[in-house]
Amino acid sequence: MYQSIVFLVIVILIVCMLVAFTEPIKISFTELLMTIAYNKGLDMMQQQGGLTPEIETAIKDFLERFGLDRSKITVNGTLAPVDWGDEIILEISYDKEYKEYDVENLVNIVSQTKTAQLVIDGATTSYFFDNN
Repeated sequence: MYQSIVFLVIVILIVCMLVAFTEPIKISFTELLMTIAYNKGLDMMQQQGGLTPEIETAIKDFLERFGLDRSKITVNGTLAPVDWGDEIILEISYDKEYKEYDVENLVNIVSQTKTAQLVIDGATTSYFFDNN
């Protein structure tokens, strides 16, 4: 009998741990996707001399393909055209909803939905040169 209770407690703890670690993994995956989109976007901005509507659309399309809600994605940056050698800045933010779990009285698992704003930003220089 004692072994059954210990086994049940261990199973409950393992399930709680799996549930608790799911959301941080999802947030880390979202940050990874945002970093990839940021790098692609910044490369395009270097060549185009800043942020264009096409680059903003490409960034949002990329993130949406992986399940992010387009309405929660914000893209800000230095607008094109920027001369060669000048600084260009890109910032991508996303309002990520996640569930936070809490165990009450070792029996009841309670969850709350919260929102975290994930932000990836940085700067580089423009490679754009206009011959006109």
